[in-house]
Amino acid sequence: MPGQPVVDVDVRGPVVAGTVLEMTCTSRDGHPPPRIRLFKGEEEVEVQEQQKGNLTWARAAFKVAPQDNGVEIKCEVSNPATSTPLTSHTTINILFPAWEVNTSSTPTKVEVGEAATLTCESSPSLPPSTLTWHSRGATLEGATTVHSPGLYGGTVTRSVLVVRPHADDNGRVFTCDADNGLGVTEGKNLTLDVLHGAIWVSAPTGTLKANEGEELILTAVAAANPGPIRYIWRDGTAEITSEGSAGGELRLRKLRRHQSGNYSVIATSPKGSVSASFVLNIQ
Repeated sequence: MPGQPVVDVDVRGPVVAGTVLEMTCTSRDGHPPPRIRLFKGEEEVEVQEQQKGNLTWARAAFKVAPQDNGVEIKCEVSNPATSTPLTSHTTINILFPAWEVNTSSTPTKVEVGEAATLTCESSPSLPPSTLTWHSRGATLEGATTVHSPGLYGGTVTRSVLVVRPHADDNGRVFTCDADNGLGVTEGKNLTLDVLHGAIWVSAPTGTLKANEGEELILTAVAAANPGPIRYIWRDGTAEITSEGSAGGELRLRKLRRHQSGNYSVIATSPKGSVSASFVLNIQ
């Protein structure tokens, strides 16, 4: 009759998901030599059996995944002399990084100055992940972190960051990274959708000098969310409606000295307007 099987898992330090784990089940004696079967949970694993003298053993190797954490490895040994297989058990412990990160903003569209709650949640990991927020090359502080139990004996990490955006934060990208020290960082970007009236990207200001007889082209560029943006150019208080004054461009052909004076441009969007004034000095 074969001897009680012994399961040996080849572990050199922590076992991380994605690595190949090797194991051996050994039994002494038995005539005829026993058959050895290995199971990972309910799944039978393919083995290579060998026999030398009174020793019989079977080897198996497989790549471990997060769902293998805490799984039972069972070895069964049997031959015609055993009414039921002899068994031996062991449990494997697997470390694994987060494989996914999800981000969201509440509300999805935020007004200027309104609080936006940015949420980042990692899939389970073991050990727990640290979540870090980044934006515009800087690490952001002030987030609140909560841990909760997750699948496969891991921990779900959730981080909440509250921001009050300005108009120029529209389209700003926030990145949340999950890292639990296993050499794998999982990240996800979140882009702010900030509702705001027109703001200047560029516009003429101060005193602009030009020579009589020349052509002068002035450009104003505004940003707004939502659009569209309408531009109005004024000479003093009179709106300039001549050809070439459409959109954010003002084109003045063959300048005359009498055109010197105070000018302004107004950009109007559904959520507000902005204006810029300048002086035109024609010499």
